[in-house]
Amino acid sequence: MTVDMKQALSELRSARRRRHLRGMDKSDIAYKAYITVVFGVFGFFVALGAVDEAPIGENTVQWLTSHGGQWIGLGIAAVVAAALRSGANGGPLTIDDIDAHHLLLSPLSRHDVLDRPVRKLFLSAAGAAGVLGAAAGELGARRMDGTKTEWVFGAVLAGVLVGLLAVGCALIISGHRKRGPIVTILWMAVSGWSIADVWFNIDTSPLSFIGRIAIWPLAGEPVHLAVIALVAVVVIAGYRAVVGVSVERILRRAVLIRQIRFALSQQDLRSLILLRRQLAFEAPRRRPLVKIRIPRIAARFPVFVRDLRSYMRWPTRRITRVAGLSIVAGLSVAGMWHGTTVLIAGTGVLLYLISLEVVEPYGQEVDHPTVMETMPLDTGRILVEHLIGGAVAMIPIWLVAIAAAFAASGSVDLVVSMLAAMVPMALVSVGAGALSIQRVGSNETTSMGVPPELAGPQVLYKLLWPPALATIGIVPILVGRQALRSADPVVSPTINAGIFVVILGGLVFGWIRFRDAIFEAAAAGQQGK
Repeated sequence: MTVDMKQALSELRSARRRRHLRGMDKSDIAYKAYITVVFGVFGFFVALGAVDEAPIGENTVQWLTSHGGQWIGLGIAAVVAAALRSGANGGPLTIDDIDAHHLLLSPLSRHDVLDRPVRKLFLSAAGAAGVLGAAAGELGARRMDGTKTEWVFGAVLAGVLVGLLAVGCALIISGHRKRGPIVTILWMAVSGWSIADVWFNIDTSPLSFIGRIAIWPLAGEPVHLAVIALVAVVVIAGYRAVVGVSVERILRRAVLIRQIRFALSQQDLRSLILLRRQLAFEAPRRRPLVKIRIPRIAARFPVFVRDLRSYMRWPTRRITRVAGLSIVAGLSVAGMWHGTTVLIAGTGVLLYLISLEVVEPYGQEVDHPTVMETMPLDTGRILVEHLIGGAVAMIPIWLVAIAAAFAASGSVDLVVSMLAAMVPMALVSVGAGALSIQRVGSNETTSMGVPPELAGPQVLYKLLWPPALATIGIVPILVGRQALRSADPVVSPTINAGIFVVILGGLVFGWIRFRDAIFEAAAAGQQGK
């Protein structure tokens, strides 16, 4: 009696899926999907309503026509480099750890086991990138020449190509089990090719072709569509190479992904960050980047010394990631300065992501509450001093963003406004990162008498308030832009708006300083009742 292995695998997965869905309420799933779609569409059109529909300047259009494809290609090169790194770490394919334990080690063909997850991975990457491309195309159609159909077509096609290319490259690397120097040489070659296109203003890299497709009404030509064949070859190569993936790597990844999903369900952002670093094999340096001799006077400020030593042990990947996020934030501020107000949301999210890296010393302190309690200082004071050190660390990061914004816009007024908003931005951004980290063993997760009906809004508030707080730090720049449009000086309005942001940052710092006492008083009041 012969057994059809492929059919048995299909029946096994169908039975697991039915068992999984049996314990779920279908009406609840449909309601969640409905709410997600409604709020997603509503938020998208609200964001579009904030876009200035006035056409951008002729000089900007000419620059995009001549150089836009190469610069977009350089950004795509960064995505491909990240994909190559992911492949070297065993990604991006993720399957259940049960499948990794049993199916990959069974007589079943690896191709049959991994066929469905790989196709799902390609479709999800292409779909997500295509949605982002559609949003970008809609924004381009509102401010530049060309029909909406042309803009959306080019942007969606470019997004799909980028998603498929990134996944294909990662699967090739993971399937052939390439590590270390080979991957480094590959991503440096890809990035160097795009940098050469930018430097010499030529289109030789396939990524520059995709960049031209993204701005199809301005610079797209039929010859650029030839890159579709190259992407198809990469996709096929990645699809075939996946059978060589390391079982140990994919099992490790499956376990970590399961833990990440659990951390997401608990809104435990700190655990999520630590697990993501494990997933990327990201560990602190064994030796500091720069060995700094601490003067005697600095011994009076041990918390700041500890912060500095922590930053000196950042791995190269983290430094590169923060630098890349700051550059993108600067470019986003430049676009916001020239009329695309909706980019303030993207800038705020980028600053929030940077702050999660900067508050690492704060997070490490929170991870070990018993050690902190043995210190001769109040725990709230220690945490606030960590935040002050993080705010100081945000300054050089913001200077990188200023340089990127000036390179993109050439506006001295923008640089002045960003410098004036530097301190307010640093304070609220670091405060936003700290608010996202739950205190181990503290009472801050208690509801403090909040009725069950408000539990959902309370969770939503905890998720949205920190990014919104980081976004408020950019508001003084918008005030400076409005002053410039009114032919008024930029500095004074920016500083005046920044004062209110500094006050808000001070309130956040004060909350972190005294929240333990506030929660203890609230708990004592509830017990007294």
